Parts: sequence; C-alpha cells; structure tokens
Amino acid sequence: MDAGSPVPACSSNSAAGWPGECARPTVALHLGALGDLVLALPALERLRQSGPVVLLAQPAIGRLLVASGAVAAAVDGTQAALAPLFAGSARALPGWLTAALATARRAVLFVREGAALQAGFASAGAREVLVVPPRPEPGSGVHAADALVRGLARALGEPAPAEPARPVLAACPAGLAAARALLGERGLAPGAYVALHPGSGGLRKCWPPASWIELGRALAAAGGPPPLVLLGPVELQARPELGAALAAAGLPVIEAPPLETLAGLLAQAAAYAGHDSGPTHLAAALGTPTLALFGPTDPALWAPRGPRPERIRVLRAGCEVQALAPPAALAALRALLGAGGCTPASPGERRG
Repeated sequence: MDAGSPVPACSSNSAAGWPGECARPTVALHLGALGDLVLALPALERLRQSGPVVLLAQPAIGRLLVASGAVAAAVDGTQAALAPLFAGSARALPGWLTAALATARRAVLFVREGAALQAGFASAGAREVLVVPPRPEPGSGVHAADALVRGLARALGEPAPAEPARPVLAACPAGLAAARALLGERGLAPGAYVALHPGSGGLRKCWPPASWIELGRALAAAGGPPPLVLLGPVELQARPELGAALAAAGLPVIEAPPLETLAGLLAQAAAYAGHDSGPTHLAAALGTPTLALFGPTDPALWAPRGPRPERIRVLRAGCEVQALAPPAALAALRALLGAGGCTPASPGERRG
C-alpha cells in the first residue's frame, strides 16, 4: 500500500484524543520534529501493513499525517496524561489509556533510551512493546530512513528490505484548497512558483538572508516561475528580522501556515529550495522537485528522499552552508525546473 494513500480514519475521544474504533491498532510513539517523522514514514507504512496505526506525536504533526492518510489516527504524545509512562509506571494513568493499550496489537516506541518507557507501556497493558532507535548511529553511513526501517525489521524479527526507504506523502484536499486560496491572494497559480524556505531548527544549517534574497531576485528576473517564501514558527521566533528583510526585497512571503496548508503549498510548487529542515523533507516526500542546501549535517544520513529520486538534489560546500553561492543554487533550480529533475547531477551535488 502506498504511504500516501488514504486509510479509514478512526473516531476519536474528543477529550483524550484516543481513537475509539480502531480494531487492534499498532500504537507508534515518535515525538520528533517534522523532518524526523517524514523520514519515519516508510517505517510507519510497514506497520500499516498489519492494520491501522495510531500515532503518538506532536499534535500538529499528528494532524498532518492523519489528514494525509499516513496513519489512521493520532494522539498528542506530549500531553501530561502520558507522563507516568516515561517514568516506567502505569500509576495514575487515565482509564481510557490503559483500556486502549490493552486492545492494541503492539506498541512501537521510536526512542533512543527506551527501557523506562517500555516498562511503562508494558505495565499499562500493552501486549508487546518494541523499541526502535529514531536516529542512525553516528559514523554508520546509513541513511536515517533506512536505519528506521532496518531497526524496525530487527525488532519484528524480519529481514531488512534491500531497497532504499523512500518517504511518500500526499497533501490532503483541505490543505490543497487552503494553499490555492493563499496563492490567489498573491496572484500566483498552482504549479507556477518556486517555494523557498529559508529556515531550519539550527542556525548553523541556515544560508544567510542575503543569499536567499539574491536567489529570490534572480528567480523573479529570470522570466520563469516566481519565488514564494515560506516562513515557519521557528524562523519567526528565532530570526524575526528575516521576514521583514525578505519582504523589503520585494519577495512574497507566507508566514506560519498550518502544516496541512504547508503541504498543499509545497505539493503545488514547480520546485522547492530549502535547508536541511522539516519542510525540505516534506517537499521531497510530496514528489516536488527539491533542492536541499546542506552545511554541517551529513547528507549521506540526512538528505531528503521521496518517490522521485531524480527530482532531488543536494548542494554542499564543505561544512559551511554560507560557502554555497547563489548562482550555483539558481543553476540547480533551473535544471530541476527545465528537466523535471532528470538531468545528470553536477559536481558537488548529491542525489536524494
């Protein structure tokens, strides 16, 4: 089954957020950021082959994956009601949680140190509790998506897949519609713009604002699809001057769209450019031609992946992303726009 195909949604307990009608689900816990969950999609798809998956995750990410059909239902994994589980105890857990875990097929915990949490889920009534490391081992050279799938296969006692793990996601209809409304307000049409995301969770992974402005202006002057800058909550909080600088340069900006709308904007872009970040991984998983600008993180482990590897390119100049020149990024984007990502990779580029 394709990771982006829809699955029947389970009804939810409005107070607790726990689905009430999932028959023997697999409960998966992953509290990582957006990019981490996108890279975990192939592992979640493997779990879906045995039945519905209920995901305990950050709320916004859970809503995105439910709306996109990647999981059957999601629960806020950060809520205070779950705190005893992390201490290895089932004491003071709400009754709805222990009743639900007792009906689950198994619990799969994507955590680095899982002994206490494993004991907590077992005490709460889970029949089987598996722990899968959420990140590749340093120095392993194994891509994060492959490491997750292989770790899950080991936990399940199955052979590891031979093919590279490739995240696949579909934007939901509501997200696509919301995106079209935002595009219309800015005089842009679906498929006729290049999405730029100049943010990341780490400042060392970020290109300077001046480089983004140079790239955006070059795109606007080139006569092809114009740029559209997307800023998330992290950028608006950590770099509040960024949006103002980009807008002052004449670049259209959309600030902090909901994740479902962000997926709609990325899915309808002619191409995308960003750092090693959650939106970059999301764009690649949606099948959008994607240019990823890398610095200190290793693309062998963290390059974006998606259903169309020929549409994904990584530019890197050593460990300093600031060393990447805007003309090189513009040339890579032109290649993606002109040939659908099917041109051979140039020196200094990696395929996702």
